[in-house]
Amino acid sequence: PYAMVAPDLRFPLERASVLKYWQLSAMPALMPLLRRQGFEQVDVLFLNSVFQPFWLQAMPHRRSVYRVADLNSGFGGFGRSAQAVEQSLIRQVDCVVAAAHCLHEPLASMGARQVAVIPNGIDPSVFTQPQPRPQEYLRHSGPIAVYVGAFGPWFDFRLLHACATALPWLQFALIGPLNADQLLA
Repeated sequence: PYAMVAPDLRFPLERASVLKYWQLSAMPALMPLLRRQGFEQVDVLFLNSVFQPFWLQAMPHRRSVYRVADLNSGFGGFGRSAQAVEQSLIRQVDCVVAAAHCLHEPLASMGARQVAVIPNGIDPSVFTQPQPRPQEYLRHSGPIAVYVGAFGPWFDFRLLHACATALPWLQFALIGPLNADQLLA
């Protein structure tokens, strides 16, 4: 649905009030829309965004889960309001699902009732069976190491450079949003 006010991690849309109540400006209204689709109540309410804590009150549910892929507080732009909303969400849900074992302790210290670690998974056959090379990599005959994701303070460009220097036979492909300032740092 369209929302006249949508949450964002930039001022002023990062305020806790926007994160908690933006859905009130959604058109069509979310709850009547869901009720018409047969969602009066759900068995498991699964949340994976700090932008949608309202579902805990809006949608009757038997159990609630919040999935955490990273410690969001470590990302630039994830300000105090978003941290406060996320910590409240973590304390309210029945279970927090973490994508890595190292997240268990920080989430428990934030007041999670239960933390289940379910690491991100892969389909190993993609790496054990020959796959056609994507069009954009056809000009490279050797192996290619591919990184797909965000670039932030955690990404070690110096280490990447050292690896590229030490392994000249290996091509490196980086896929994700990047700005020139990150390359110069």
